[in-house]
Amino acid sequence: MQVYQYMKIHQRYIPPEVLAENRLMSEQFDSKGFAYLEIRKGKYGLKEATIVAYDQLKDHLAKYG
Repeated sequence: MQVYQYMKIHQRYIPPEVLAENRLMSEQFDSKGFAYLEIRKGKYGLKEATIVAYDQLKDHLAKYG
């Protein structure tokens, strides 16, 4: 994606395994328990995801005419 997207997610929706694996601690969440994320690639459900997929497919198929 040329322009990054941002989202916030509450700590209760992040599984404990993911918190441990990524060493996420309470300091990385705001006072209400939210973490803010930057999305640099396509993500299911984003309207831009179809555009990213189409652009990649178009570039791939262009090699073969």
